[in-house]
Amino acid sequence: MRVKMLLFGWVFLVVLLQSWFSVVLAKEAFKDYKLTAVYIFKLLDHVEVRDHSGKATVCVFGDERVYATLSKIVGKKKITVSQDENVSGGCQIVYISVFHEDYDRLLAKYSDMNVATIGDAKGFAKKHGIIEFSWQADGKVKFFININRAKRKNIRINSDLLAISTVIK
Repeated sequence: MRVKMLLFGWVFLVVLLQSWFSVVLAKEAFKDYKLTAVYIFKLLDHVEVRDHSGKATVCVFGDERVYATLSKIVGKKKITVSQDENVSGGCQIVYISVFHEDYDRLLAKYSDMNVATIGDAKGFAKKHGIIEFSWQADGKVKFFININRAKRKNIRINSDLLAISTVIK
């Protein structure tokens, strides 16, 4: 009897862990670099941060795949995609992946500048950023926007984007 109960306990634990791991893995699978690049590109229509020529420079730090995909997507539009912190004219929009080796330094640097900062780390918009992507288990992305920080930096965010986002004040 005791052996059966131990066996049942182990089977129950394995099934429980397997279902937990599948939820975690499903959530990770939706953090696709292509989707991140597309969301950054689409945000360009809803976030107004341009230099005097009307051109925007998007700097991508921490994910080479996001950088490469975004570079292909923008094509010949008035958008430059860079991985160089010292790009001529500076960055107007900065995406910082939580996986960047110098994440904290970049976040501190750009949080003091008039740039729209975008990130996918949990709590990004509350701490130092402006726009946070939060990947949901069903593959959808939820946006968190720190509207007060955006206003302080003279960054205008379209009301359509604000309507589908959680606004942090």
